[in-house]
Amino acid sequence: KNGKIGMASGKDVKVKALREKLDGIFDGFEKRAEKILYEIMPRKVAQLDQLYKNTEDTDVSIFNQNPHIEKGPNKVMVDFMEKLKGEIFQLLDLLTGLRIWIQLKIPKISDGNNFGVSIQEDIVSMLKSGRNSGIGVLDSTMKYFATRAKLVSKIRKFPNIEDFRKSVVELDEKEWLMLRTCCLDLRNNYATLYDMITKNIQKITNPRGTTSHLSSLY
Repeated sequence: KNGKIGMASGKDVKVKALREKLDGIFDGFEKRAEKILYEIMPRKVAQLDQLYKNTEDTDVSIFNQNPHIEKGPNKVMVDFMEKLKGEIFQLLDLLTGLRIWIQLKIPKISDGNNFGVSIQEDIVSMLKSGRNSGIGVLDSTMKYFATRAKLVSKIRKFPNIEDFRKSVVELDEKEWLMLRTCCLDLRNNYATLYDMITKNIQKITNPRGTTSHLSSLY
C-alpha cells in the first residue's frame, strides 16, 4: 500500500513539473507576441515602406540592357529578390508566433458571450491568409526561374530568333513589377494586422472579461 502511495506521489510530482514547464512555454508565447506586436510589426511597416521607395527610381529598361541575359537576371532584381525572401521568411515566423498566442487565448466552447471568440477566430484566419500569401510568393519565384531557364535554353538553341530574347526581357520586367507589389503587400499585411489586433486587443486577450498582461499594455 505504501508503495502505491509513493508511486502516486512521484507521478504527481512529474505531472506538476511538466505542467510548470508547459506554463513557462505558454508564458514565452505571450511575451514573444507582445514583442512582435508592439516592437517588430511597426518597425517592419517602416522598413518595407522604405524598401519599396528605394525601388521607385529603378528604370525597367535595365532589363533590356543586360548584356549577359543568358547567365541570369539583372543584379538589381536578384538583390531585391533576396531581401524580399528574407522578409517573407521573417513574416512566416512572426505570424506563426502571433497565431499560436491567439489560439491559446481562445476559451472553451460555451453558450453566449462569444463575440470576443469570433474576433479571435477572424484574426487567426487573417494570420493564416498572410502566411499563405508569403508562401505563394516563394512558389511564384521558383516558377519564374524555371520559366526563365526554359526561355534561355531556347535562346542558346536558336540564337538568331530575337523573340526568345525579348520574351526573357518581358519576363524579367514582369517579375520586377511582381516583386515590388509583393513588397507593398508585405508592408500592408503588417499594417493591417497591427491595426486589427491593437484595436481589438481587449477582445483578443479577454474574450470573456478575464484579465491579461498584454491587454493592460495598450
